[in-house]
Amino acid sequence: MACRTAALGGCLYRCGHCEELHYTYHPCNHRNCPQCGREDALQWAGKQKAKLLPVPYSMVTFTVPEGLRPVFRRHQELLYTLLFQCAAAVLQEIAAKPKHLGASLGFFGVLHTWTRQLVYHPHVHFVVAQGGLTPKGGWVRSKSADYFLPHKLLSVRMRMSMEQALRERDAALHQSIAPGLWREAWIVHIKTAGSGQHAIDYLSRYVAQTALSSKRILADDGQRLTMAYTESGSGLSKTVRLTAMEFIRRFLQHVLPCGFKRIRYY
Repeated sequence: MACRTAALGGCLYRCGHCEELHYTYHPCNHRNCPQCGREDALQWAGKQKAKLLPVPYSMVTFTVPEGLRPVFRRHQELLYTLLFQCAAAVLQEIAAKPKHLGASLGFFGVLHTWTRQLVYHPHVHFVVAQGGLTPKGGWVRSKSADYFLPHKLLSVRMRMSMEQALRERDAALHQSIAPGLWREAWIVHIKTAGSGQHAIDYLSRYVAQTALSSKRILADDGQRLTMAYTESGSGLSKTVRLTAMEFIRRFLQHVLPCGFKRIRYY
């Protein structure tokens, strides 16, 4: 709330040519501030693009089943950590099988928890080179740029891996979850990402910025807030009107645990 206001002070700049003075307030640089983060996001994207290999890339997304999302929301630090660990391990496990790729992968993942209407929807995106290092140190690429790894097998292994990991890390929490919820499918989506640059641009919106930019707030009458969003299926521009408390609830459920790393490299 104090970002770029007198409460945080500021800096006075003077032009070296015309002597004109310009005063700007300090930003808060909090990762959940809708005004901050753009410059950090651009710098991050530039660094990732510099690391891209001259091979096709895929974006692999692991989505938490709907029935388990309330549990994730209550135990974010533990379950987000397991989500990263299990998804990365499953990717490496399947890729290591000779009939699929027979290689060790290199990739990075970004945690994303919201929809365009700020509904809680935790999932992790991985940007993966379609190739890897063989046990002998050679390089092998996927057989086709249009097919990388079997998403159905990844889904089954992810469900089994997450349940086993939670049972080992927190048996009481695992026991409190209805067995039927573990039978829900983990949706794994694999999409070709070309050179990987567009995928990085897409993910850069999440790495140093929050779930909502200020320009999407169209109106606020003190009781209800009108928010703009783009419908994912149709691409149409729409609005949603929320009470103040509902807006705050939706926004705050995407504030990550203190110190939690949204980006992981493997």
